[in-house]
Amino acid sequence: DSGLTLGAGIEEVSSNSGNAPEVENVTGYALYTMGPVSVGYQGYYLNYGASPKAGAATSLADYSGDSVGIAFNVNDQVSIGYQKISETQEALTSTKASDRDIKSISAAYSSGGMTMSIQQTDTDNYTMLTAGNELDTETVQVTLSFAF
Repeated sequence: DSGLTLGAGIEEVSSNSGNAPEVENVTGYALYTMGPVSVGYQGYYLNYGASPKAGAATSLADYSGDSVGIAFNVNDQVSIGYQKISETQEALTSTKASDRDIKSISAAYSSGGMTMSIQQTDTDNYTMLTAGNELDTETVQVTLSFAF
């Protein structure tokens, strides 16, 4: 399969609760595949409303972000990929805007009903509270499936 795929979505959430914010989530993506290589981009914006409804404890910050990824299918069993995500928590009253960057590399091997995968992810400012806090994770996963 080769070619370009585009998509977009919007979600609006209203609550009957007197103090819940109205939420709007907008996203769009582009994915281009040519042979064993796929490259994708996605952007999003999450709007929690201009201010909280009466009786709400606090306002919630809006978020925006984008991501890019590339995947390469070495053969029918082996694939590798790289992903980068950048997110911004918008400024809210007395807090400054905050950024989070996530970079991840992954590899997978599949044979029959078994998949082994490994992923290494580095996250800068993972809590979006204080610049400099980092979270680095490595994940190894083995998945087995059986047909009965």
